[in-house]
Amino acid sequence: MSFAGVLLSERAILVRECRRLSHLSWPLARLPAPPTSQSRKDRSRPLHIVAAKKGKGGGKKGGGGQQKGPGSLMDIPKPPEPWNDPEIIMENLLLIESFRRKVGRPLLEGELEIQEIAESLWKAPMAILSSNDGDSDGEPPVYNYANEAALSLMGFEKLEDVIGSPCSATAGNEQALAARGELMGEVLEKGSMEVGPLKRQTPKGEPVELLEATLWAVEAPTGETLGSAIAIYKWIGSDGKEGGPRSEAPSAEDSAEHSASVPPEDLAAAEASAAEQAQVVRDLKESKGLGNSSPEVQAAVDELLERKAVVERLK
Repeated sequence: MSFAGVLLSERAILVRECRRLSHLSWPLARLPAPPTSQSRKDRSRPLHIVAAKKGKGGGKKGGGGQQKGPGSLMDIPKPPEPWNDPEIIMENLLLIESFRRKVGRPLLEGELEIQEIAESLWKAPMAILSSNDGDSDGEPPVYNYANEAALSLMGFEKLEDVIGSPCSATAGNEQALAARGELMGEVLEKGSMEVGPLKRQTPKGEPVELLEATLWAVEAPTGETLGSAIAIYKWIGSDGKEGGPRSEAPSAEDSAEHSASVPPEDLAAAEASAAEQAQVVRDLKESKGLGNSSPEVQAAVDELLERKAVVERLK
């Protein structure tokens, strides 16, 4: 059965399971309606601007009434928030409930009502990605959710770019992809794991490092395994900067004091070294035609990450 099919057929079971959560409030009347195949298509319908009807005049034709002006346009409706979709909300409920059962703690803090969960998960400081586990025909796993932090970290522009994209796009070379497959098999067996550091990449091939993260298996209320998800709490982005809620960001005073103590020429030299190594990576790919799976490219990317880390320490 497809992932969407499981969500639809087991909605009632999910509601009953979710009511057991002590840290959430689940008003049944406010549960979103089950998604339909048309729900996502509706988002892409063109916007029609309709002129408002003119008011009736108070006198005879040509006089007595208010002066007629140009027809006013209706207020243009705001596009729906990416998280405010019935299918996304149902997927989020599965992520949160599976996390509580597999990890033993809540994924989100505080008491949240059902309509607040999707927005809170979308705006959470940790990066969250989830995927299915492929299918029986041998189709590889694809992503089915990413929150705002994950989009930024992994180089996606919008949620629609993530949904349905293969997980191999961010795994890296074949060796990294095989290692990812082994890791996913292990977490599906254990239920959850603390992992890191893990080397990944954006769809454009830019290196990303996941320093601290939690992997967990995503299950339906019946216990059927649907896939896996990851919550990333600390990372080094493609720009070489450390981020995430667990990153050790210095205070403004410490940062200013540190910047004053670093000779400008040292920082300039480190930045030049990183830029030089970035050019080496580009030359290997563009001039020599090597791919991300090439050991030479991998070694060059590792060196680039180290040089970027030096730059960040000096800043």
